Amino acid sequence: MMQAVILAGGVGSRMGGVCKTLIAVEGQPFISRLARALSLSNVNGLLLLTHEWPLRAPDFPHVDDGGKRLGTGGAVLHALPRLQDPCMILNGDSYVPGFDYGLLKRAWLDYENTRAGLMVVFPVQAEGDRANAQILGNMVNAYSKEHHHASMQHVDAGIFVTTPSALSQYSEGVETPFDLGLIYRNMIAAHQLAAYEITAVPWEIGSPAGLEH
Repeated sequence: MMQAVILAGGVGSRMGGVCKTLIAVEGQPFISRLARALSLSNVNGLLLLTHEWPLRAPDFPHVDDGGKRLGTGGAVLHALPRLQDPCMILNGDSYVPGFDYGLLKRAWLDYENTRAGLMVVFPVQAEGDRANAQILGNMVNAYSKEHHHASMQHVDAGIFVTTPSALSQYSEGVETPFDLGLIYRNMIAAHQLAAYEITAVPWEIGSPAGLEH
């Protein structure tokens, strides 16, 4: 079994301060649509990492950050006692239409004893795509959301498979708040972050343009 850990604590600044995972899409909170997509792929152990989760929100198991902004990496570390081995960490404002998330459970079996993490990526397909990852073979060789260079031809899909012990190891000594990207870069430096390439572009609602699409 693989646990799905959903990052749902973003401030939603581009969406007027609304919790992105609760935005209604075709009359249904986006988080409910994502949960259904995971369930159809037989990924059922959901855990949301939240910030002041409203009582009126859909009832999912969740770990709140206690009112402190921890960053995506800090939120994951805060929830370590609730994480299972292995766990799939996903952005709560996007999903890949038609993708069988269950494939990642099988892919992880090829890496669980030799790699610390598995990042899902897709190739740049349009001029507006902001590449942030360099892939060599089946490994992530470089990653940055801030500093792009020509050798980066892939985009992080917001899906990452790892284990609680690896998260602890590659974040040792880091102070919150911090971004999950720091853990990615530490794994890359140790040649421990594998790549899983998909062709579909994730559907995201983290911006007005994404929601409209």
